[in-house]
Amino acid sequence: MHSTVRDLLTFPDPVNGIAARCTAALVFMLGAAALAANVAAVTGMAGAGGVAVVLGALMLAGFVLRVISGPKLSPFGRLSVHVIAPLFGEPQLTAAAPKRFAQGIGVVFAAATLAAVLAGAHGVAAGVLAVFLVAVGLEAFAGFCLGCWVYAKLQGAGVIADDSCAECANIWART
Repeated sequence: MHSTVRDLLTFPDPVNGIAARCTAALVFMLGAAALAANVAAVTGMAGAGGVAVVLGALMLAGFVLRVISGPKLSPFGRLSVHVIAPLFGEPQLTAAAPKRFAQGIGVVFAAATLAAVLAGAHGVAAGVLAVFLVAVGLEAFAGFCLGCWVYAKLQGAGVIADDSCAECANIWART
């Protein structure tokens, strides 16, 4: 039982880059819906604020689950790994550390969004979501992980130890 819990709460390494992009596409759709709900709330549409709270909470929960265990506990992660990504062929394995770091950045954006929504600052939430959607869209539709890029820059600056992920130091060298 103990090893089962440990296995469940372990981030996989390596990760399937295709599945990560599929998850990002699903998160992009959720984020776009959250953006629409917040814009609707700014305009005074009845019920939009409640929808924004629910969508913000779902975004935050998803990111927290993915930081803890990768796709194992995340509905979007499971759907991506087991249903969507296999449609695109063989997995493209990549280092987990930068992907997990990027998920951590997602936690920060989702928490900021939810905090703004709960404070009634739907315009602020919409602004945070707009920036968030650019980053998630880059991963989903262009295969460029902005969080991974930041990870590599921090590693190059010595903030993150080089031995934490040798492959991560040069994201352009990946295939």
